[in-house]
Amino acid sequence: MIGEFVWSQETVNEELNKGTYFLVKSNKFSIRFQRLEATSMAPEKYIDDIYLSKAIGVGTNEDATTHLKKMGIDFSNPKPETLISFFIKAITTPKDIVLDFFSGSGTTAAVAHKMNRQYIGIEQMDYIETLAVERMKKVIDGEQGGISKAVNWQGGGEFVYAELAPFNETAKQQILACENSDDIKTLFNELCERYFLKYNVSVNEFSQIINEPEFQSLPLDEQKQMVLEMLDLNQMYVSLSEMNDEQFASCLNDDDKALSRAFYQSVKNQAEKKDGE
Repeated sequence: MIGEFVWSQETVNEELNKGTYFLVKSNKFSIRFQRLEATSMAPEKYIDDIYLSKAIGVGTNEDATTHLKKMGIDFSNPKPETLISFFIKAITTPKDIVLDFFSGSGTTAAVAHKMNRQYIGIEQMDYIETLAVERMKKVIDGEQGGISKAVNWQGGGEFVYAELAPFNETAKQQILACENSDDIKTLFNELCERYFLKYNVSVNEFSQIINEPEFQSLPLDEQKQMVLEMLDLNQMYVSLSEMNDEQFASCLNDDDKALSRAFYQSVKNQAEKKDGE
């Protein structure tokens, strides 16, 4: 088989002559190397041999991948539940709140749920709906992978999935959906009237630019990028303090507002209770 490699054959030969040895650590032909002249053990080997040892019940990324595949979930380099469990057990107690602001495949939320911790998982990518959310449904149904048998997990519980109410994010998606220059020109007036633009944007000047032949001759992606740069990135979503403002009326209904108040009031009450202990 011929393909592109990080090291050339010449480099490989030089390393072999120096005594460097190679290890194939998976059935995917994942290769690691260790140089004899290295003054200290490579960090990844140190972690693998000492901290991620089977002796303390912590698995590998490959174990996690196998676990997810059994649930019908495809995600690159997931963390094993046993690793997250190791840390949660070490630094929290039941009912504590665990925060994961890069949820990814939802491993932290799944483990926290099985270990009777409260948790908040945050993810900005759209795949949260098909990965983390679907995984948590399976956890509640009692799936038996990961740490389930170790903690005698039988299923149950609940979680709330919510999305931030978009404001300028809506404008961003509208810009990206434009199929030609005419679409951009049509959308431009709405952007100026409804959404938050950066303070240094000259609307009059830009309204002239988008009608010039030079702008219209640009590739569509470049046109979109120029318009996107007008948006104030601090106003991509609706802030809690502003959700009752009239300009956001189309972004939130009464149920959305009620859920937001209940969620943040609950967090506030728990924080005050903890401070009083």
